[in-house]
Amino acid sequence: MVSTRFAAPVLVLACLVAGCRIGDKDDPPAMFDNHNGGVAAFGPDGLLFISTGDGGGGGDPQMNAQNPNRLLGKMLRIDVSTLPYTIPPTNPLANEVWGVGLRNPWRWSFDAPTNRLYVADVGQNRYEEVDVVMPDAPAPGFAVNFGWPLTEGSRCFPDDQAACNTAGQTLPVLEYDHSTGACAITGGYVYRGAAIPPLQGRYFYSDYCPGFIRSFRFTNNQAIEKIDWNTPDVGRVISFGEDASRELYVITASNKIYRIARQ
Repeated sequence: MVSTRFAAPVLVLACLVAGCRIGDKDDPPAMFDNHNGGVAAFGPDGLLFISTGDGGGGGDPQMNAQNPNRLLGKMLRIDVSTLPYTIPPTNPLANEVWGVGLRNPWRWSFDAPTNRLYVADVGQNRYEEVDVVMPDAPAPGFAVNFGWPLTEGSRCFPDDQAACNTAGQTLPVLEYDHSTGACAITGGYVYRGAAIPPLQGRYFYSDYCPGFIRSFRFTNNQAIEKIDWNTPDVGRVISFGEDASRELYVITASNKIYRIARQ
């Protein structure tokens, strides 16, 4: 039996070798090389979730993220128990799309045992955000909508002082602006390890420019107990990792890996 920790890349690789591709939509050809937004991981339902960026450029110029017939700017969900993959019957739009309105989801993760999905989505000019949703959140005909480019964070886009309709959107539980040097959020994991019990249930995240390490707890649909851990400068944080014991690691652009440990 293949562990789910390794099954996703194995099955995706098998799909590539077989010459198949995800989707048969009217996505325009790529014009930009940014906003790749890629994570592929199994959800608690055993289905493969895949995030995509909006195709790059500023302000989603190709209008991908809110278009349900395009796979860019989305959270996709497919069944890879057999190949070619199939569309889960519980997907809200009867295609690969599970969620819409993503810009550049730079790392997301599921939290067991709550099964909540934490998504860190990189903003455009002003706001970075973390969204939290349950895997059964979509209703038939209505995908989870993370808002972009109608909103950046919880603010209207492109004019964050304007009024706009956010009905039906999954608004962020946490957001911060760029006023102190932040530029691009890097999402992590909820700590479920045993080495540091006081950290249990805290979601960790960083930002590519200042390289801080911060965390919060998600309780009663809001982010509480927000902490900046004031760690030594580790450089540009590009990702987090989690081992088999659910201990957490910080990965930097300088090819270094740091373990989150008690001092």
